[in-house]
Amino acid sequence: MYEISNDFDLTPLVGNRIISIDRSINMLSFIFDKKNSITCDGPIDIKELKGSFLINSSEKWSSIDPIYSVLEKEITSWKVDSPKSFRMFLKDGTAITFFDNSKQYESFHFSPNGWII
Repeated sequence: MYEISNDFDLTPLVGNRIISIDRSINMLSFIFDKKNSITCDGPIDIKELKGSFLINSSEKWSSIDPIYSVLEKEITSWKVDSPKSFRMFLKDGTAITFFDNSKQYESFHFSPNGWII
């Protein structure tokens, strides 16, 4: 909804491991080992060496079972694709892309920083 600016900085996530993925009716939360989290309700694309899959929440979450393959993996870098997405790259080469596609509601919330997009 608010769009992602070019200067959006995800450096605090580098070195974090994804230790939990929680799902609710319309949100998905990634919990990191250094007390950070990303809660989102926009689409997420995960590209692994063996293939890719899209998890979309426009109405309901599709099956999120494949997403658990990113658990315990460390974030090594990130990239902002302003104004509608950002990516996190994991140590094994996996890329997780979060999309801002909402015209009415926030697509992401970052804790503890309190950033809302």
